[in-house]
Amino acid sequence: MPGSRQRRVRAFDTLLVVGAIVVVATSFAGWHDGVPEVDPVALLALALAAVVVSVAGFILNTSATQGSTPFVLGVVLAVVSGTQAEGAPTVLPLWAIVALATYAVVLGRGRAGMPRWAIVVLAGQAMVSVGRMDELGTAPYSRLLVGLAVYFAGLWLLDNIRERLRGSQRPSLTVRQVVFGAVGAAYAGWLLGVLHVLSRDDQSRAVTVAIAGVTVLGVAAGWLALRVATLRRLSEALIQAAVATPWPSGQVDETLTDLVRRHVRASSVGMESRPGEPEALSQQVQQGRFLVVRREPGDFAFSRYDGQLVAGLASMARASHDLDAKVAQLETRAVTDDLTGLLEYGAWREILDQLLDEPGTGERLAVVFFDLDHFKQLNTKHGHLRADDVLAAVGARLRKASSDWRFARFGGDEFVGVLREVRDAAALDDACAALGRIVAEPVESQGREIVVTATIGRALAAGAEGAPDSAAGLVGRAEADLRRRKAARPMGSLPTDEDVVHALLDGGLEVVYQPVFSMPDGELQGWEALLRGSVGSHGPMSPVDLVGAAGRLGVLDVVSLEVARQALATAEEAVQRTGRRLSMSINLEAAQLTWDSRLLHWVLERAATSPAHLVLELTERGDTEWTADQAAVADELGRRGVGLAIDDFGTGQARMTALARHTWAWVKLDRGFLADERSRVLLRHTVRMLDELGTPVVLEGVETAEHRALAADLGVAYAQGRLLGPPVPAARLLATLPATLPADLPAAVRDEAEPVGGP
Repeated sequence: MPGSRQRRVRAFDTLLVVGAIVVVATSFAGWHDGVPEVDPVALLALALAAVVVSVAGFILNTSATQGSTPFVLGVVLAVVSGTQAEGAPTVLPLWAIVALATYAVVLGRGRAGMPRWAIVVLAGQAMVSVGRMDELGTAPYSRLLVGLAVYFAGLWLLDNIRERLRGSQRPSLTVRQVVFGAVGAAYAGWLLGVLHVLSRDDQSRAVTVAIAGVTVLGVAAGWLALRVATLRRLSEALIQAAVATPWPSGQVDETLTDLVRRHVRASSVGMESRPGEPEALSQQVQQGRFLVVRREPGDFAFSRYDGQLVAGLASMARASHDLDAKVAQLETRAVTDDLTGLLEYGAWREILDQLLDEPGTGERLAVVFFDLDHFKQLNTKHGHLRADDVLAAVGARLRKASSDWRFARFGGDEFVGVLREVRDAAALDDACAALGRIVAEPVESQGREIVVTATIGRALAAGAEGAPDSAAGLVGRAEADLRRRKAARPMGSLPTDEDVVHALLDGGLEVVYQPVFSMPDGELQGWEALLRGSVGSHGPMSPVDLVGAAGRLGVLDVVSLEVARQALATAEEAVQRTGRRLSMSINLEAAQLTWDSRLLHWVLERAATSPAHLVLELTERGDTEWTADQAAVADELGRRGVGLAIDDFGTGQARMTALARHTWAWVKLDRGFLADERSRVLLRHTVRMLDELGTPVVLEGVETAEHRALAADLGVAYAQGRLLGPPVPAARLLATLPATLPADLPAAVRDEAEPVGGP
């Protein structure tokens, strides 16, 4: 409600309440000569009428305005009993107190019901004033009818003004309300007449019994009619809902709210993200979505029948949502590959056929057919489980590619894709190059990084420039292009160690940087430098294979030194741009932690003048024990300002002794701790152990919102992973400064490679 409208409503409500209080006080002041004389028979009739009318209003789902009929009857009976003659004290104050107590206690609305109480009191005062007019004669029922008309007119006028100020378009007084009030008044008159007849001394026993019997039967019949009406309302709602089950897919919430509006009287019915206030009816329909049904302040509370009906309809809605989800899941599984999550080839062909059948717009389609190089050797070297991990990772990356692409798994390690709006062959080559970079990103599987490459065949549709293409023809041309490209390059065995080292030293070495964030405040802490490398026609190789080849040939220090030079230069540029002392960590094999290491001498020399904080991360590959010489070297590094950390803790020989014998910059926990629930039990205990040692923890492999929530819950100091930031080249690192932890987790997931798509 806008502010100005809210102020007008508040001012009008205040005026109503003040007016009602003045009216009650003025009437009460007339009691100085004595209290009103009310016939006890009239009071008994009022009590019986109030009970019946209130129960009827509650069961028939009527509003509080209709439920105010017992208060009307109080005035009517006072008029009929002859106590409202000119100058006689009025019973209005007593009646107003009963009305206030009803709104505050029975309806459970407190201050929120005060404006409606004021409307009832002011309308009642108008009725009392009319009942005291001599012009209406002495007949009680003439005063009764005129008084009722004035009362309902007053209700309508005041309530209508208030609703218009609030911006509501609902009718403030309905024919049903008027009829209900008239029936209640007539019943009160009947009871009054019965009680007067019963009070006469000359009344015969037979007449008395007959009248009493008719009264009892009338009450019983009315009660039974009310019960039947309630059950009929409930059964109609449930039958309508059951007939419509399953509710239309995509319209479950609309169907639910429509059924509730038709069968439960409410001022508002809608779907919200959290349950409503206690007096509202709330039912969870989906995760994070609740049906909330409300009535206006001052109205009757919902009955248990209302609650049961809303709960039943919400249960049907939940069942319909579950059915929709299962159907969608089955439909998705029917057209997608279980391992990669990509489309099945048959479903993809249907999409391609539809694209080719679209009216000619001059756009050109491109189809690619590609497979993973050396995949059979990967199966042999790493096993089928790791090979499946590679296929699943490639599928996940392809699903995140540009929306212009649609991919499918053709079979085995072969894939197909279609790209829309390709300008020419050069644009298609650019898109395929970007696609190749996506596939070639390292895949982490069971503690190892595996790199695969793809050979991509391609075919460009003729479009409006030539004869129409068929789906089979385009796929066949793309596959033929794939075979030609494979035949044009050597596809022998995997490269030797010498091939790897020569390629690295001849310019094939590349360094990428993955950010590390502080978990408590989301600030950038620094980066980890990661080695990447390509070997001629064999393409990118796993960092583990690169380091292994360099180590076996005794040139690991040479390779690590080149990584350190590039990484430290990048870190110093970042420090200069941000004005913050950021860290740069470089991986170090245990065998390199010696006094005669060329790498360590260079590191110590540069650390003395570098504005960046250099950290050497000691990997856990191999089974090397923590020796006294290594401990001495580690201590010297610490004294000279170079941090030493443990990388991939939990994958190899956990140097438990070393944990307590050296002050580590941090201990980096391997992503394997996030693999399953049993692994997470170990993670919790490991974090607690390191916390007691006073050693900061970096959690690797944070790839989902669940992982990040777990890291925050465990209180780890730092975290890194694809969710928080993928490895990027130096140019991209510097272009994105300054960096903070993304608050919107889904938006933070981004590909390491450049976006793939048409020009």
